[in-house]
Order: sequence, then structure tokens, then C-alpha cells
Amino acid sequence: MRGHKDQITAIRFLCKPLSGGVISENTTQDYLLSSSKDTLLKLWDLSTQHCMETVVAHRSEIWDFDVSKDETLIVTGSSDPEIKLWTIDHDVLAQGLESEKRVITLKFHPTANILGVQGPEKYVEIYRIYSYEEIKKKLIRRKKRQKEKKQKVDDSNMDIDSDLVEISASDMITPYRMVRTSSKIRSFDFSTKDDITKSGSIEILVSLTNNTLELYTMGLPMKKKEKFLETAEPSKLYSVDLPGHRSDIRTLALSSDNELLCSASRSNLKIWNMRTTSCLQTIDCGYALCSSFLPSDRNVIIGTKSGDLELFDLASSSQTESIKAHDGPIWSLQVRPDKRGLMTGSTDSNVKFWDFDMSQEDDNKLLATGSADKNIKIWGLDFGDCHKSIFAHQDSITCVQFVQGTHYIFSAGKDKLVKYWDGDKFENITKLEGHHGEVWALAISRRGDLLVSGSHDRSIRAWEQTDEELFLEEEREKELEELYDSTLTTSMEKATLEDNVESTSAGKQTMETLKAGERIIEALDIADENNAAWETYVQLKERGQNPGPPPKPNPILVALGNLTGDQYVLRTIEKIRSSELEEALLVLPFTKVISLFQYLDLWAKKDLLGYNLAALKYIKRDWESNNTAEFFDDIPKNEEMNSGAYSERLRSWWSNLQIIYAGEESRKLITIADIRGPNMFFDTIAEKHEERESYKWNRAHQEVPRKFLTRGRIVESVPDFERLIRPFCATCDEV
Repeated sequence: MRGHKDQITAIRFLCKPLSGGVISENTTQDYLLSSSKDTLLKLWDLSTQHCMETVVAHRSEIWDFDVSKDETLIVTGSSDPEIKLWTIDHDVLAQGLESEKRVITLKFHPTANILGVQGPEKYVEIYRIYSYEEIKKKLIRRKKRQKEKKQKVDDSNMDIDSDLVEISASDMITPYRMVRTSSKIRSFDFSTKDDITKSGSIEILVSLTNNTLELYTMGLPMKKKEKFLETAEPSKLYSVDLPGHRSDIRTLALSSDNELLCSASRSNLKIWNMRTTSCLQTIDCGYALCSSFLPSDRNVIIGTKSGDLELFDLASSSQTESIKAHDGPIWSLQVRPDKRGLMTGSTDSNVKFWDFDMSQEDDNKLLATGSADKNIKIWGLDFGDCHKSIFAHQDSITCVQFVQGTHYIFSAGKDKLVKYWDGDKFENITKLEGHHGEVWALAISRRGDLLVSGSHDRSIRAWEQTDEELFLEEEREKELEELYDSTLTTSMEKATLEDNVESTSAGKQTMETLKAGERIIEALDIADENNAAWETYVQLKERGQNPGPPPKPNPILVALGNLTGDQYVLRTIEKIRSSELEEALLVLPFTKVISLFQYLDLWAKKDLLGYNLAALKYIKRDWESNNTAEFFDDIPKNEEMNSGAYSERLRSWWSNLQIIYAGEESRKLITIADIRGPNMFFDTIAEKHEERESYKWNRAHQEVPRKFLTRGRIVESVPDFERLIRPFCATCDEV
């Protein structure tokens, strides 16, 4: 829970009061108080994990607070020399917030000064937005009224600019109208027509949760003689409700020629044209649970929740007969293969396979049933035995249908899936994903090339058979991959911990953290491969063997600007969010962790070249500004060495002089770092190898100071110094 802007200093739990503000011993602690150095005291609702109230308790940091035993007082202390007492209103806590409504949609009208606000209720609130001139006139009238009350007539105080400071949100935006609908609103929008000034009204299109569209018109405020006239209340112009169902689609049925589709819900039965996907007829009916076209496709029969069978004539769009068939809901209805009757199944005691869907294939040898135990049972009608029980869905099965003339089965369930089965081999062929809610109904064409499904999301989906072949092995591999991906995040969090661990990481494995870890592994593989190729090339070259051309870098490194391996790994890690980095690193195997440590050690090294180049630029400017040097005359060595003036002068001169050699090829950097009396020696500011095996180092270190002393004067030019110091610089290869 985030909300404080500084360190949190104290937290306390509060109990959730019962009705009337009473606190019992069994009351749960559903609230949390927190204080912080940002001077705020916050009340949190743990059930929703949101802040309910924020109080600016002190002018300085709050260091601690406590709650009394009866939870009626709160004492807070801060850096100020004072203690504040706060009371807790348990009646307000018991009632909750004054309004639990939330704002769903906000829209400005494209041309008019109108704002629409939609909540979860059955209305849209319309607000009027005033212009700058209207606000200014309103403030002038307000000030005039104030002056009339106070009987002040001083015109000098009529400063409009000072009045504008007093503008509040209520002056700019005020409630205007409220558009009420017949059902809860899902979304709304304004019409974009340009002639609102002529018509004096705006239109609002509203989409309702019962799958209905409604169009409302509302008049704009009319201005007449510096006054705005009130307009009529919003009125409904049109309503589009017949082409769709107002509730869940519970059953579907296809005609024998696949030209018509019957869909039924709680109160309506609709006939659709499958070619144009348009609604042809809407007939009132009972709460339909199953349906079917009768032979010749002129009649439709449905089974209802009340146990009735209702027969409808499509030519007259009317109900011709209603029969009380069962004492309970009729869940399954199937026309017999001989076209002489139909089968029904209900929840009453007259049906053995009850509660749910039942379907029989054409040769009267198999029967498939589905139930709330998530299993499909395939029965043999010759002996009445159960051939196979298949765990088919992750939730209750709502519908089972045979493909006509075959032993293939389609099943639907509350897990939003439609599955295709082989009734002879008892194998799942494929699954159809697309619905966003429970699938309640299925309808299959006679040839089995068209499947229609209806769902709780109030959508009807038509599935067509393609010529693409399905391989069961590939389908099983896809299912295993999906199962692995779905359990991967949870399995990472179920690592074995000690029993006495009191706290653990607050992180959570997600697919994003797993993908981030895979990106790190991929970057390490590319970097290791690139580094290994270069190491092999260098080793062969040192042995005197022909290593061939230099190894080519990875195309990814070239595309990113010829990055090195460690630079590519660093860039990959930098792109991962800090909140996901810890969980992403937990994905790495042990071998990759060792490789990552090597790159971490490389990144942690100090970049001496950058510091040296910066110093080089500074010294170059200083040398160019002082391009003349002070020289000493040749004087006897003994007199000068014993002379304090010479020694002091020489010490002062050398302590302020820094001579840098920076070659374009080698980029080496040295400096004269210390002078100890007449004995001068050179030292490098760069790192030197621990073992100095080259004899050039010893020779340069011994001879260069001696040449300076015997000459008795400073070198006369920079090239002379370069000539003397070059052997010394040759040992600084690591720079």
C-alpha cells in the first residue's frame, strides 16, 4: 500500500466495528493507521487495500502515535512541543463510505460546453461548463450583492482581477441535467453532429448492461436577454433492443439446412438468418433451457425451467402448444434419429441421467452425459454400461452434443471452453477458446461443419470446420506448454523455506519477471560466446599460430552499435524495472550466476582512462597558457646541493609541475608525483602490474633521475622529455 511520501514511523491496527459502532472481542482488524515523516496520518481499509482518510496531523514529522484500549482516542506526537488527541467515529466506520459509487466514464462534448459523468447506476450526470466571460459576470453580480448587503458603494473596490482569484470549481462546472435509463449503463457517448446551434439540443447514445442501445436528446440552455432559459428534461428518441438478448443465452439450435438459428434466453426466443446474421423473429417464451427444430424446420420446441415443453410456429410467430412435461427444469431435449419423437431429461426423479445435458448418437449405441462433477460419461445402450468417464472441463459441464452420424462429441462448460472429443478413442481432439463467460448452449449442423455456441457474455459465436489437419501429439504438446506456463510462477514461489522464518520477500513471480530473467540468460549466452571466441583468437596468436581472421561479433551486438559483451549484458539489465529485477535474477541457473559475477567485477572497476583523459585536457590547457619554462644556470653541484635556496626553489618548482605524456596510439598517462629533497623519482597514477619482469623498468627508473641531476637543469623541450620517459611509459599497458 503506497501513499506516504516519506518514511513511515508507526502503524496500528483498528478493529472493524459492528453496527452502531460496537466493538466486540471477535471483531476482525480490518483497518490500519499509519503515520509518517510527511506529517500525514492515514487510515487504510485492509479489505480493499486503499486509503480511506488522510489527515495533516502536525506541521512537522510525526514520530509516534498510539490508540487507546477502547479505540476511541488516538494520541500523536511530533517534533513540535505538543501532543494531539484525535477521536475515532466508529459509527462512520460501521457505515463505510458515504458513497460507494465510482466514476466509470468521463466525456466532454466535442462542440458544446458540456461534461458527461457516468457511474454504476442508471443515469448519466450532465454538467455545464461556464466560459470565462460568464464566470466574470457571475463574480461581478456576486460582489454587487455583497456590497448591497454591506451598503458599500465604493467603486474603487470593483477590481475584477481580485475577484477572479475567488473562482472555485463550483463556479466553473455546475450540475445541469440527469439522463435516466431503464437499466444500468455500460458506456455512453455524445453525438458529433455540427448543427447543435440550430437545433439547440445534443444527443447522447447510451449502451446498457442488458445489451440495449438507447438514444436520448437534451436541450441546451438558451440565452435570452442576458439570461439562460431552462429547457425540457432529456427524452428518449430511439431504442435498439430487438436484435439482441436481454439476458444470458441458454440454448441454441440449428435448422436442418443450416439457414436458421434458434436462440433462447430467460424471456425471448429469437430466429436468426445465418447468412446475414440478422434477427428475423422475436417471440416471447418462458425461461428456456434447451431447444430444437422439429422435422421440416417449421416448428421449434423448447424446454423451460418450469418443466414445460413449449411449441412455436415460425410462420405465425406464435406459441401453438404448452405441455407440462416434468416437475423440474428440463435440461436436455433431443429429437430421435427416426424423426418420430424426442427425448427430454429433467431434474425430477423420472430421469436417471439428470441435472445436466444428455445427447444420443444416430445408431442408438452410445449415450453421452455431462454433469457438475466436470466429467463426461459415455454409456453403451446395448447393456447400459459406462464405457468411459473423462475428466473434460475445469468447471461444471453445461452442454454435450454428438455430431450427427458420427461418434464425435462437442462439450461446453463454465470454464469458457468448447471441447471436441473422439467418442471411440476417448481422446480430446481440440478445444475452442473465445468466450468470456460460461458457455451455456451448443448447436451443430447436420454435416458437422458448423458449430454455434452461446455464452454468458451474451455473444453467439459460429465456428466453421477448416481443411487444416489436426495432430493429437501437437495438441498435447501445446496443452503441456500452457500447463507449464500457468504453474511456473507459482512453483517459483513455493521454494522450501525453514519453518521458523518469520518474514520473506514481498516480491511475486509473474510472467514479466520470468521473461526478464530469460532476457538476462540470453544476454549472458551472447556475451560469453563472444568473449570465448576472442580469448581463443588471442591465445592462438600468442602461441605464434595462425588464428585466421578475427572472430565476427554477434549480429545483435553489431545492430546495437558494436557493443562488447559486457556492455550488452549491462544494457539488458538496465532495461529491467527495479521492482522486477530481484525476481528476475532468481530465474538464473547457477552457471549463469557465476558468469554474471564476472561481469559485475568488470563493471565495478574504476575507469582510469576516463579520469586520465580529463586530466590530460586540463594539463594541456595549463601548459599552453604557460608555454615558457624557468631555467637554472650550471653551478657547482656541491654548492647548490648544500644551498637551502636552491633546494627550496627546486622543491617549489617540481611540486607545481605535472608533465604528461599522452600518445595517440598507446594512450598512456604518467605524472611526476613526489620529490624528496634532491632525489627525484617518477611514479604513475595508473595501476601497474604486480610483477615487473621487464628490465626496461629498472633501467629507466635508475637512469632518468641521474640524467636530470648530472645535466644540472630542467629538460629544454617536451620532445627531450618524451625521449627520456618513453621506456618508462612502455610498462603501463593496462592503461
